[in-house]
Amino acid sequence: MKKITKFILLITLLLLTSLHAQEPKKITTDIYTVTYDDFWTAEQNGERGMSFILKAPLENASDKFQENINLIIQDLSGYDLDLAGYTAISLDQINTMFKSSELISSRTRKKETGKYQEVMFTAPNGAYNLKFLQHYYILKKKAFIITFTAEEKNFDLYFKSATNTLNSFVLK
Repeated sequence: MKKITKFILLITLLLLTSLHAQEPKKITTDIYTVTYDDFWTAEQNGERGMSFILKAPLENASDKFQENINLIIQDLSGYDLDLAGYTAISLDQINTMFKSSELISSRTRKKETGKYQEVMFTAPNGAYNLKFLQHYYILKKKAFIITFTAEEKNFDLYFKSATNTLNSFVLK
């Protein structure tokens, strides 16, 4: 059993090393740019209101949840919302959608292109215990929500790559 565990650990480390050695990919539109690691698979079909979704590979044949990063853009025309107001509404919606959610952190951060809200929380969703990392941006009466979603047990495995992707997001 120890040999199998060591073998799996070795393969995982080799896989992660090779994944991070790949050249990053980029999605560029007239509104935003985002960079992501090569192992994510990108879809930009507008499905479920998402501007894009990046999907991690499934771990094995029994893996039913695909860790992902997605971007949703919401039109805020007709609403007088700044980042603080939008965040308050979003946190209320999280509590409504996920009755057993647990807020880990919510803080305003800054980067060269402006400020954004970083929110991290956990929530059960069906058979899965999920962990979310979100960045909220407000620009020109639109909210941009970029979200990393993972099973809690896999969150740390993808955290560095997902954080790099979220931090690479730039509005034009």
